[in-house]
Amino acid sequence: MSYAKIKLEDLESEKNILAGLFTSTDRINKALLTINIKYFNKKLHKNLFKMVTNVYSKHGSLLTVDLVSNYMQSWGISQEERIKVLSFIDELKKISTNDAEFAFAMRSIKQAYMSKEMSDILASTSVILDSKGGNKAFKELDKKLYDLKLTAMDSNYLEVINTKEVDDLLSYFKEMQDNPEKFRGIPSGWKALDELTGGFMPAEYVLLIAKSGSGKSMGLINWANHASKNGYNVVYVSLEMPQLVIRERILSLESQIPFINIKTQQLTAEQLNKQTFVLKNDIANRSGEFYIIDVPKCNVGLIEAQLRQLQQNMRIDIVFIDYLGMLKPEAYSKGKNGWEQMSEISEDVRGLARTLKIPVISAAQVNAEGMKKKSDDDLEIEDIALSKRIADPANLIIGLIWDKANPHEMRMSVPKCRNGRIQSAKLWCDLDLCIIGDVKGTKEENVATVSEKDLEGMDL
Repeated sequence: MSYAKIKLEDLESEKNILAGLFTSTDRINKALLTINIKYFNKKLHKNLFKMVTNVYSKHGSLLTVDLVSNYMQSWGISQEERIKVLSFIDELKKISTNDAEFAFAMRSIKQAYMSKEMSDILASTSVILDSKGGNKAFKELDKKLYDLKLTAMDSNYLEVINTKEVDDLLSYFKEMQDNPEKFRGIPSGWKALDELTGGFMPAEYVLLIAKSGSGKSMGLINWANHASKNGYNVVYVSLEMPQLVIRERILSLESQIPFINIKTQQLTAEQLNKQTFVLKNDIANRSGEFYIIDVPKCNVGLIEAQLRQLQQNMRIDIVFIDYLGMLKPEAYSKGKNGWEQMSEISEDVRGLARTLKIPVISAAQVNAEGMKKKSDDDLEIEDIALSKRIADPANLIIGLIWDKANPHEMRMSVPKCRNGRIQSAKLWCDLDLCIIGDVKGTKEENVATVSEKDLEGMDL
């Protein structure tokens, strides 16, 4: 659209984009690389840079369209010049793949901008801009921001512990003995898995691996639903399935009404009553929140931004990302080989878990060799598609194998477990009802049956 014909009050989209940039994160360096690659290779409008410097130095606040307009008016800048500056803001957004990448990059250095050190950096960079031009100024800004990143990391992450000082460890163990419930992880609902791991622990990155169409999403949904039923606040990030399908699957496993009947609403009178009862008396009345972020394309940076915004109004106990292979790489890793990008995405997911100090659970597909395995085989780390380096950052890796030859059986293997033993176990499943769980005493106790015809074409 033409900015020559636009009034300042009509720039609602620009205002909304900039007004949302208030979430801080500690990934300054990656964001800086993102900005360098995607934005700083364009000529930055000199007046806008001066305004950014002035706003941060004097007010310690984030640049918004309102602040830009007020400063330009107070400085006597003409209407034509104001339109140019606002046009440049929109140009920055168009350079990125989407608005979210620009928003993430700005959010990521927000914490540094709010500090006195950042005000000094901007002031000195502004002098360089006046005397030597934009390229020199941005190189200096790059260096100083990187130094600031290292300083922040030293204060936030580095711990030096003298192991001879044992009093704190004894106090920790005493607290664990007196209040064991405080130290339990979030249960998966699968007894064999919970006995092995103690549940999903804070800051833990868990990776579920399975064949294509063999239970990745269903496993994640079963875990997420169990956590919500037990009072934990869940955020489920879906890059593959629409939010409606996730809710229908949860309804199916809770009501034991076949998913296809719920999806098509071909229900008996009894099923219709049961559907309404479960929705109103179970799902609607749970103490644990269950938020779905339905986004078809995004990177870990956007997920982090959304989670931090949710954290302003609620406690988040556990996050599910469905699934790893659908995540886009950050801008700094674009152009690299696919296996390198997936490895870095996996590292970013681990960083998300450690930064937010909550368990983050995702899933990945197996490779061609893994696809050949039967229901009595174990999946191994080497079976992960693209690169086993995807597995390196994970604390816990869980493999699931299901095949049509044994439609009610699923084999769970745990090829990597930093907090416990490595073992395998059998699970029971009814994919028509979206259920994966423990093997019970008899077939009758394990609910219903599922036909080959019903399984055909199902998106698992």
